[in-house]
Amino acid sequence: MTLAARLLLAASIAAVGSLAAVSRAQTPSAEARGAPLRLDPEVVRSRAVERSPEVLSARVAQAQARHVRASAQRVLSFPPRVEVDLARRSYPGGAGADLAASLWQDFPLGGYGSAREAAAEARVSLRNAELELARRDALRRAMQAWIDARLGRDLLATRHQSELAAEQLVQIAQTRVSGGKDSPIDLALARSVLGAARAAVLDAEGRIVEADASLRYALGLDPSQPVDVVGDLRVSDDRPIDEAATIAAAQGAHPWIAIAELQAVSADRHAEVVASVGRPMLGVGLSYAREATGDRIFGGAVSIPIPVANPQSFEVAAAHADAAELRARVQEIRSRLAAEVRLAIHERDHAREVRDALFQGAVLPGRDALQALVARYAAGAVDLATVVAARRELFHAEESWMEAAADVHRADLRLEHAVGGPLPRRSAP
Repeated sequence: MTLAARLLLAASIAAVGSLAAVSRAQTPSAEARGAPLRLDPEVVRSRAVERSPEVLSARVAQAQARHVRASAQRVLSFPPRVEVDLARRSYPGGAGADLAASLWQDFPLGGYGSAREAAAEARVSLRNAELELARRDALRRAMQAWIDARLGRDLLATRHQSELAAEQLVQIAQTRVSGGKDSPIDLALARSVLGAARAAVLDAEGRIVEADASLRYALGLDPSQPVDVVGDLRVSDDRPIDEAATIAAAQGAHPWIAIAELQAVSADRHAEVVASVGRPMLGVGLSYAREATGDRIFGGAVSIPIPVANPQSFEVAAAHADAAELRARVQEIRSRLAAEVRLAIHERDHAREVRDALFQGAVLPGRDALQALVARYAAGAVDLATVVAARRELFHAEESWMEAAADVHRADLRLEHAVGGPLPRRSAP
């Protein structure tokens, strides 16, 4: 690694550290005290775009690009050079030293300075677009973690209810077996159901731990920071969206497209820098000479190269080829983005249909059926196996409904990532 690369790496690490320190300094007092930090969607969104690790890293890259731009705005592109000649000379009547000195300054004629400034400006624009993409990615990652954390808590609550219902079944079965109305096999079956319910509770607790860890990382929180993930996945904005406006918004301002375009521009600007280095330079010099005889001579000189060939022609052609390849990808990205938005819109509508179908067609009738079957089992009208089967179907429907509700929010989040904000709504007829 070169010295310049090491210095750049050290500066980047220091900048990340300073940004992290500022982030910690601005942390709420409840967080500093170790109290549970309330995380609703609004808080998650605001913190993600400011404090996520990928955003901090992108800010460092942006700051470095601005530093490069400042360094490109120098008055002289090349440093002056000094030439000194010293010789001893004998002449009739004595001997002495000849001294000659000249000062040269090269002035590029091919626009080297302006090419550097344009390349540096393109670099800044590219880093700005990458920062916007980092913010969108951070927001999506943080909100996905919030959805997973909230879903884990909803599943845990449902599975606790399942555990309580299983305990009730064990009590009923134990009473019926003690009274000689059922066989011990029924009691064993009820205890098996209870064991499975308790294992499901443990599984939900593990999901919460994993989701909370992802959420803390996405928000730049301390790994040991307690969090209170609040919100309701059953609540969503189901207003229809305008598909054409959504696609247009995604294609018009998505960082993927901006980055592809700016990468091509940056490659072209770099090619111009390389080309300008190989173009002629005007050399202007001043000279002073003191001969051994005591004579002094002052003079000036101009050096004009003959522009026969550009030694950087290969590098220039390669850079322009890279730019052309990058520019050709822009249309590909636009088409792919439009296809993904259409698919995401379908996913958004389909997720809502599945959620509503599960709730209306499976959860509600399943709850009524299980309640009636438990009462009939206690009265001896049905066997335990029938209750267990109904219970299994109900809790499977309950969890599928919760998963579908989470999928609704994931689908909305996917579209918001493409658009970069609220979704365009269809105007009322």
